[in-house]
Amino acid sequence: MKLIPMLFGLAAIAMTAGCGAALPGPDDARAEFEERLQAQHGPTARVIDFKKLDGLKYEEGGAQAYDLEFAAKVEAPGAQFEEDIYVGTVTFIRAESGWRMQRLTSQSRMHHEAEANRLRDRVNASRLNQDLRVIEAGLSIYMLDNFAYPTEEQGLQALVQEPTAEPKPRNWKQGGYLKELPRDPWGNPYRYRNPGLHGAFDIFTLGADNAPGGEGEAADVGNWSIR
Repeated sequence: MKLIPMLFGLAAIAMTAGCGAALPGPDDARAEFEERLQAQHGPTARVIDFKKLDGLKYEEGGAQAYDLEFAAKVEAPGAQFEEDIYVGTVTFIRAESGWRMQRLTSQSRMHHEAEANRLRDRVNASRLNQDLRVIEAGLSIYMLDNFAYPTEEQGLQALVQEPTAEPKPRNWKQGGYLKELPRDPWGNPYRYRNPGLHGAFDIFTLGADNAPGGEGEAADVGNWSIR
């Protein structure tokens, strides 16, 4: 997940001007971060712990710059995640009056995990839809060739291997109807029901828990839900 810049006005950090001015320290970075935290989550939000991870001095646009990397444990009553850990960087620029904060970037661990979960869910949903449509297409061609869908006993395996159980297909296509049977995003075979509860046949997965029912990742999803 990319760090999202949070730009501020060039509020001066109270430091001694001149060549001997000390580099910004953790207290300076913490003050800037806590101000932004309260702007986002209200005045009750606070930094519980703040640690400097690293610092780097360099030149940016002809001026001296200093990046202070940090990790902070925060408390934000009423926010989506009331306790969280952030990592980020505060960039300071050296001006005539001393070091001033230029920008701050931060990343919430909880938001990062939530975004990763949402992305995984989208990928799984896309893969499920694609798999179900591919299997449906194979069954449709099987039906056209053999005037019937595979029985539940013959299963989806009938799309890759000619069934030996009765009723044997009349015109099973050499090479089969699918190169191989896909598995659901959790590594389980897709299930097949004929006759189906939602149509002529049902193709479905029992979700991450591989058990009937459930919600979210554990929910049952079938070809009836992508129509």
